[in-house]
Amino acid sequence: MKGTVNGKSLDQVLSELKAPFPEEELKKNEKNETYIPVESLESRLNSVIGVLNYDTLVTYEGIQEVLGRFVVVAKTILIIYDDERNALIRKSALGGSNIIVVKDTGKPSSLKTDIAAAQSESFKNVCKLLQIGISQIRRGKQRRGQNGTKQRREEKNLYKIRFTSSLSAGNKCYKADCVDIATEEKFLFVIFSGQYSKIEKYVEFSKFVRTYREGKELAFYGRKDEFHGQRRIVFEEPSVKE
Repeated sequence: MKGTVNGKSLDQVLSELKAPFPEEELKKNEKNETYIPVESLESRLNSVIGVLNYDTLVTYEGIQEVLGRFVVVAKTILIIYDDERNALIRKSALGGSNIIVVKDTGKPSSLKTDIAAAQSESFKNVCKLLQIGISQIRRGKQRRGQNGTKQRREEKNLYKIRFTSSLSAGNKCYKADCVDIATEEKFLFVIFSGQYSKIEKYVEFSKFVRTYREGKELAFYGRKDEFHGQRRIVFEEPSVKE
């Protein structure tokens, strides 16, 4: 029927898209932030709008320098049609993922992974424009802000570790196996992209990644936590005093 989407009015469709997700579908990333997986967002679009009533176009937009950092950028365009294939809504959003450029070659170290992360981010962002899951994400951020900040500050300590593997790129982070020299306990060392600039006050980050490999030792301020059963030491700031 003209004007209906999957047999429903557009207002009803938009209301159903905003419905809360079951708690078991909500996930936490490595920063303990609430997010909704791409698979759950796609399932919501399919069930509410119908697979024949929307299109998504995801494009790679290249690499940009933002505030001194290189970011790979992708764009998602989402178009919703009525049951007679007339376009009713068109939304578009960008998504980005920080990348590390090797100074000697000027090329990204893992462009394929970074593009995939940027594409997923742009798809999540276009879903946010339709208010899909947005209330639950905001509540998760508020709880984290109220309950997590004080605890993280209290747990920040000076650590000295010995790397047992080389640093490798993860999702918006670099990580490596390590041993806490004080206790000889094994951990996963993690430094998130938001902390790279703290390293770059003293050394180019790509050089830091190349330098700290198996057998090297590093002292820094950080915190210990656990993520999906993996004990971690998370970098907060260098031990060097300015």
